[in-house]
Amino acid sequence: MNPEPATDLLNGLICLAPFCLGALGLVAFAALLVWIIYRQWQPKSTAALAAGSEAMRSKLEQMVASLRPWSSEGLTDLSTDWDARWTRFGRDLSASGSIPSLSAPKGPGWVALALKVRGARQPEGQMQARTTAQAFDYRLSRDGVNILVDGAPLGRVQPDGTLLDADGQPVGSAVRPGGLPAMFRVGSIARLHDERERTYPVVLGERVVAHLANPPAQMTNVISLKKRQFPPAVTLEGTPSDEEATWLLALAILQVAFHNLLETVWTNY
Repeated sequence: MNPEPATDLLNGLICLAPFCLGALGLVAFAALLVWIIYRQWQPKSTAALAAGSEAMRSKLEQMVASLRPWSSEGLTDLSTDWDARWTRFGRDLSASGSIPSLSAPKGPGWVALALKVRGARQPEGQMQARTTAQAFDYRLSRDGVNILVDGAPLGRVQPDGTLLDADGQPVGSAVRPGGLPAMFRVGSIARLHDERERTYPVVLGERVVAHLANPPAQMTNVISLKKRQFPPAVTLEGTPSDEEATWLLALAILQVAFHNLLETVWTNY
């Protein structure tokens, strides 16, 4: 038997091996990429939400000891600024931090926060926040935001801003200005365009009880020559009841720690 054909075949296979391995690796990488993209567009499982909730609760337990002791003055002294660290992978965003005092921004914050959400225009996920007096849990979905306070249902914020109580009955409204900010970049020059109304009313029991600030998205990695002024998160219209104050604090945290932080991250990055 002439060994040359077998040798030629073996040499040919050896020459093709790197190409085949490269093609196989490329197919595997493409499959992994498709799987990651697919997972990014799927709602999180119940197990993933539970694990994320426990991780946030543990983080907040460590942070709450450094907060400013809560008092009734905290509602009107809550800043629209926030101090948070975040990580982003694809459409997933995780963040934790605090909301400072308006009168003493360098001191302890009023609220500790942690969130894990997916998506920008219609985000889904969860957020938790703590003061030294109350714990707030938010379940965020395209159908609205469910809010629990100290483990008990407070109510729900509908996508159109309607506020529902724990029994699903309308109790008021908090309609945020529509639209999203936009960042325009030309080389190293960046300009933030955000012309929305800067406040919106909160109606409870057919009465405007307060106005919430709707601050523009922040520009990160920018050194400003002018010190930025942060307005109060809540401007009261009279003295609120205990239930109204709880609603207002829950909505103010949602505005600052969720909407403004999320808009800032997605606008800048």
